[in-house]
Amino acid sequence: MRVLLKAFPWRRRKRGRSSEEPSNASGDGPSPWTVWIIGVPMLAGALGLMHYADLGPFAELRSSIEDEVLLEAAIVDLERENAQLQQEIKDLGQGGFGVERRAREQLGWSRAGEIIIRLPEKR
Repeated sequence: MRVLLKAFPWRRRKRGRSSEEPSNASGDGPSPWTVWIIGVPMLAGALGLMHYADLGPFAELRSSIEDEVLLEAAIVDLERENAQLQQEIKDLGQGGFGVERRAREQLGWSRAGEIIIRLPEKR
């Protein structure tokens, strides 16, 4: 004990302390060293078990990170689809030629006097 008191002078007991003041030396509660030596590793162990078992805030954190990854992937897909639709709008809006081409290709429409010949696709 004398070695600890010499190494850590702030832990020396003060003489003449009144009985009204709380003192850890009299056994009223755990010393700060006890809290650090026992309490902190116990807290770290409890947090580690919670993390391992996916309990408490760790489960919420993991699920929110997974949700964020899924949402970012959905955003990328939607941005790609949006770019394709913007290009299609741009193609269809140029003087009506895009609309006419789509009507000919997809619906088989033709102008008056035109004859449509469909050839079989190559296999």
